[in-house]
Amino acid sequence: MEINDERMKALVEKALDFRLQRHGLIAGNIANINTPGYRSKDISFENKLRAAVGSDSMSLKKTHKNHLGHSESISEIVPDLVVPNQPAIKNDLNSVDIEKELGKMGRNNLMYSVLLQALNRKDKLLEYSITESGS
Repeated sequence: MEINDERMKALVEKALDFRLQRHGLIAGNIANINTPGYRSKDISFENKLRAAVGSDSMSLKKTHKNHLGHSESISEIVPDLVVPNQPAIKNDLNSVDIEKELGKMGRNNLMYSVLLQALNRKDKLLEYSITESGS
């Protein structure tokens, strides 16, 4: 399956937005580690982005968003809020596990950095091809 550059850039930018949202949720979880009854939160978006990549395979023109089944445009994709059903860590019914949250934050930061580097390299390659084609 081939996906055009403009669509790929939009997907990477959307993934960066979601990674930033996830960072905020994880930071909020950590900040609420001592809040009685607080449940840790996360977002789920990876499957929706994968589906958006797959929906580009036929590139049929739709006259209505529900024709041929509904497939969201990249700009319409929103993450799902997830409140994991994990047991409370302390007697105050707080479910924040600091080790898990720090691990999630580290993985999320790494993925954000990788996506940002990929986006920057793509832009630099495009800029180089434009400026060098005239010489």
